[in-house]
Amino acid sequence: MKSRTLLLTVAILLLGAQALAADSKGPLVTDPDWDRRPLGDDVAKYYPDKAMTNGISGKAIIACRIAVTGYLENCRIMDEAPAGQDFGVASVRMAEKRLFHMKPMSLMGRPVGGQVVFVPVVWLAPDSSGYPRTDFRPGDNALLLTPDPAGSIRCPTAAAPGQMCKPHTVSWTEQPMFLEIKAQQAAGGALEGLSQLNCQIQPDLRLKDCKIAGVTTPAAVAAATAIADGLLAPAKAEDGTATVGARIVVTLNWTRLIQKMAAYDKVTDGL
Repeated sequence: MKSRTLLLTVAILLLGAQALAADSKGPLVTDPDWDRRPLGDDVAKYYPDKAMTNGISGKAIIACRIAVTGYLENCRIMDEAPAGQDFGVASVRMAEKRLFHMKPMSLMGRPVGGQVVFVPVVWLAPDSSGYPRTDFRPGDNALLLTPDPAGSIRCPTAAAPGQMCKPHTVSWTEQPMFLEIKAQQAAGGALEGLSQLNCQIQPDLRLKDCKIAGVTTPAAVAAATAIADGLLAPAKAEDGTATVGARIVVTLNWTRLIQKMAAYDKVTDGL
């Protein structure tokens, strides 16, 4: 059996009392004060056995209600990859065992709870070179492209029609949820199929000069443009490649995103 010396990466997005507030200017706790998160020994204990035996890394996103005490409760699996490896179940189990804790919040001196927290949990197996990415929120399916003759992706330009690029994965500093999609649905716009944003990252790390390919109906263009406006790139890709000036391609699978939005609404309504 492989060694159970493991690394866990936990990224936190804390939402306000209304789940969709993450897309608005509504009440948010943007800087949660965590004083307990799972450690290496915790991860070793709860790492799914089959995935550990086969050296498989994974990722899960769980949604939980924050108790007045600061612990997480009533957690639900929002997404996981790869499927069938129990990374979602293991992430929920760690929350149930009170391995996540934030300093209790207060309002006017009184303890408060009830907010929803989304916890992406990355599970890295020993000797792993990376982990599968979930496709849950708009922008999750994104690749930074840099010119490289040995690259694996064609990225032609007018000046270099045969240009090849190397792809780099990124983790957004700011990323919207689903309000852009809901706005188009409310306006009667149908969203289906695939659209693709191809944008340049500016010095302020916002996306500009966006070109839209694939489905370009008015609803798709409006939703894609709003999503691009809500994305803030990191200064560096996950492999350390600088992002400013590079182009980034974001694939928007509207059918899948609408399915995820429905799951999001169902889970958060039930928390």
